[in-house]
Amino acid sequence: MEYHSMNIRITLLFGLSLLLVLLGSGPSPGLDTGSDNTIGDTPSHHDQQPPAPPEQESGRATANSNAASDINGPDGVSTPYTLTVQVKMVKLFATVLDEKGKIVKGLDREDFELYEDEVTQTISLFTTYEYTTLGPEIKKYTPLSLAVLLDLSGSMHQARKFDHCLTIVRSLADNLVDTDEMALFTFADMFVRTRVPFTIDKTKILDKLRFCRPAGDTALFQAINFMPNIIGEPHNRQGIILLTDGIDTHSIVSMNQMLHNVRSMQVPIYTIGFAYDLKKAHSLPEDFAQPEILKTIAEETGGHYFELTDTKQLADIITEILNELRYQYLIGYHSNKMNEPGSYHSVRLVPKNPSYSVKTRKGYYVSKTETSSSSLEH
Repeated sequence: MEYHSMNIRITLLFGLSLLLVLLGSGPSPGLDTGSDNTIGDTPSHHDQQPPAPPEQESGRATANSNAASDINGPDGVSTPYTLTVQVKMVKLFATVLDEKGKIVKGLDREDFELYEDEVTQTISLFTTYEYTTLGPEIKKYTPLSLAVLLDLSGSMHQARKFDHCLTIVRSLADNLVDTDEMALFTFADMFVRTRVPFTIDKTKILDKLRFCRPAGDTALFQAINFMPNIIGEPHNRQGIILLTDGIDTHSIVSMNQMLHNVRSMQVPIYTIGFAYDLKKAHSLPEDFAQPEILKTIAEETGGHYFELTDTKQLADIITEILNELRYQYLIGYHSNKMNEPGSYHSVRLVPKNPSYSVKTRKGYYVSKTETSSSSLEH
C-alpha cells in the first residue's frame, strides 16, 4: 500500500511540474490569443502599447483589417492586410476684410466654415498674428517669411521701373520686424536665381541689390513655374511679392501650364505691375502685356494685384501688403484626396459673419509626388 501510494505521489508531482513548465513557456508561435498584435508578436500583458507608427505621426492614416482572412502569406497562413491612405494638411493663408475693406483681426476657428469640393471640413490648424495652436497655446508673435521675385529683364530699365522696384524692396526690408525673414529671387531669360535665401538679416538683401542689373528677355511664366519652390519657415506666415512689368517674351511654358502651377501654390502672391503702354510700344500680342495675368495670379492664390501709375502710390502699396500679411490667418485641414493625381479640388473658406469677405487660395492640384506614397500593402 505504501509502495503504490509513493508511486501515485511521484506521478502527481511529475505531472504538476510538467504543467508548470508548459504554462511558463507562453503561447505557441502563430497562436491567436485574441489580441490586436500582428501574428507572431506576443508581448506580455505588462508591456505598454507601442508608439504610433510613423505613418500616423506624419499625417498618414493606417487601417488594419482582420477580415481579409483569404489573403495568404507564403506559408499559406492567413494574414491581415494594411491599407495606407495618404492624408495631407492643406494650408490656407487668409486675410479677412469687413464691408469697408478694412482688415478684421481677432477671429477664431469657430468664426469660419471650411469646404473642400463643397464638403464641410474640420479646421485642425489655426494660427493668427498673436498666437498659434501648434503645440501649447502660448501667445506669441508669428513671424513672417516674405520672398521677393524681381524681374531683371531688359524692359525693366524703361521708365525707371527697376529704380521703383529697388525702393519697394528696401522699404519692405525696413518695415519687417527682427524675427521676420526675407529672401530675394530674380529672373531674366530662362533663369531664376536665388540671390539671397531666407534670412532674418535684411542687410544681405540690400547689399545684393547693389549688384543687380536688368538685362535679357522676360520669361515670366517660366519664373512662376519656380514659385512652388519658394517656401519659408513652415510655421510662419507666408507671402511672395512679384515685381514685373508683366511682359512675357521668352517662356517655353504656356499660360495654361503657368496657371496650373499658380493653383498649386499654398502661398499668396502679391503682384505689382507698372501701368505703362508697353504693349503698344513693343507691338506685342494681346496675351503678353495684360494686367489681367497679374490679377489672376494674385486672385488664385489669395494675394492682391496693385497697378503702379504714380510713384506716390509706393508707400500706400507697401503698407497695405504688410498689413494684410501681418494679420494673416493660417488655417489648415486634413484632406484624403491625395490618391487622385492631377485632380483639382476647390476650397472655400467662409466667415460666419456675412458682412466679412476672405481672400485665400481657391483650390489645389494633387501632384504625382503627393500620391506616390499611397499604397495598398499586403
